[in-house]
Amino acid sequence: MTGDKKNRKVAYVLLLKQGAKPADGAKYTQEILKALAPEVFKSPGVRIDNRYQVGPVDQIDQFYIMGAVFKALGSDISKKYDLWTEKFTDAAGDRGVLVEALYK
Repeated sequence: MTGDKKNRKVAYVLLLKQGAKPADGAKYTQEILKALAPEVFKSPGVRIDNRYQVGPVDQIDQFYIMGAVFKALGSDISKKYDLWTEKFTDAAGDRGVLVEALYK
């Protein structure tokens, strides 16, 4: 996907984090989304999934990510959505991947 995602409506967000689940998962998710995807807060009805991995996030390959997105959105992903993927490192040094499905 090319272009600016800031003015797009978001349908779905998948947040994959390396390491243990945070003590306050909702607060952690809000902090990540404020920093990386503030457009989510302008998209009513957006579905947000969190997954926490014990192993390194680098081991989460594209098949894992696409499987999770496919399960959440169905088989016609490419007809309805553009996907935006971003790797991040949080304040604790844990790494993760943020995936957004934006309406076309």
